[in-house]
Amino acid sequence: MSGSATLRFAGVYALLTSLEIVGETLPVKLLHYGCKPLLMLSLLVYLYTSRPKEGMTRSLRWIVAGLFFALAGDVFLMIREVDLFAPGLASFLLMQLCYIAAFRISIREGGKVLSLRQVVSKALPFVIYLAVFLYFLYTPLMRNPATASLWVPVVVYVLCISSMGILATLRRGSVPAASYRRVLAGALLFMLSDSLIAINKFMVPVPAGALLVMSTYAAAQYGIVTGMLVSAFAGWQKKSSGLQHFFLNMKPIRNRLPGFKATCILVGVLNIIFAGSMFAQGVIKSMAQFKVPSVVLASPHYEDAMFFVFLHMFMIGALVIMIGILAEDPLKKVWVARALVLMHLVYAYFDIRSSDTYFGNALYQGPSSVVPVYIDLFYVVLFLRLSFAREQQEVVPVTGRRKQKLTRLS
Repeated sequence: MSGSATLRFAGVYALLTSLEIVGETLPVKLLHYGCKPLLMLSLLVYLYTSRPKEGMTRSLRWIVAGLFFALAGDVFLMIREVDLFAPGLASFLLMQLCYIAAFRISIREGGKVLSLRQVVSKALPFVIYLAVFLYFLYTPLMRNPATASLWVPVVVYVLCISSMGILATLRRGSVPAASYRRVLAGALLFMLSDSLIAINKFMVPVPAGALLVMSTYAAAQYGIVTGMLVSAFAGWQKKSSGLQHFFLNMKPIRNRLPGFKATCILVGVLNIIFAGSMFAQGVIKSMAQFKVPSVVLASPHYEDAMFFVFLHMFMIGALVIMIGILAEDPLKKVWVARALVLMHLVYAYFDIRSSDTYFGNALYQGPSSVVPVYIDLFYVVLFLRLSFAREQQEVVPVTGRRKQKLTRLS
């Protein structure tokens, strides 16, 4: 992780953030829809290319998973033609849980033993924030029948983000000072950004809301990612001393990002979130937001067909998660990945045909009509890498004979 590379990335990241803020403020949809997903994608690329040469630590793996959920949340909240606040909130909730796991692991890897007094003293400011924020948010949120159902998810989310902040403060002494400062600053900026979103959506409009929310959010993610990279490098240096140096001299396992299991869980969870949000809104109401012609919406056959589509999406999500968890044979994983690539290419074709583009029939209208295509192609890219994963023939001596052992690193 050279200083020049970090500086170059910081410049690119700041430029993307500025273009996103301009695109959201003016508004310029091309900038907004183009630059916002690139923020988390650029952080993922930077994290992967800047990782320690020894491989990804457990805490970094959780950060990677969190960035994927953050990317999904950005896409949900980016779309204004359809109210996707609930799935966006769910995506960021999963991101917070991943960050909590990463911070907890970094504390454990540092060998720090936490006392009850330390936890209580560090948690007190966040508990006060939690109580005050929910107190002022309760009345405006519950007063509106359209948002009253969000009270419980919002409470759960605020609990999670407060827990993330607490764990960020508890990392002190178990990680390098630079890592501690960056991650803590990122956690606090994240809380500020989300608080501004809630105030702007449920209470009063925030002046220059896009500028304040996006600048604090982008800085928060940058601080957390770079801070965790610093602690990852320090962790490998610490492990390379003493008896543990022996294990580092062994042939390192090449880490894939993400692997088969992580990819299946990610895709499955996103499918379940999509389908669940559509079921929660109701089939006809959810499709009306895509500006489907009223004559089509009035057809009972269309309602039945879309119900089957959402049910199919939900079941596919659950099935992909099960496959990711249960599949063990490396060769079968490759063939499953290829089948999923083919399946999502078929989905992409049908989504393009129904989109409001040159190639579509405009069944779904507006810029949001191409969002399903982007999601399908994102899944294709994830599984395409796994479907061409390198297989190695490793020769292993066994009682005087040489045995071919197929290994795949995922």
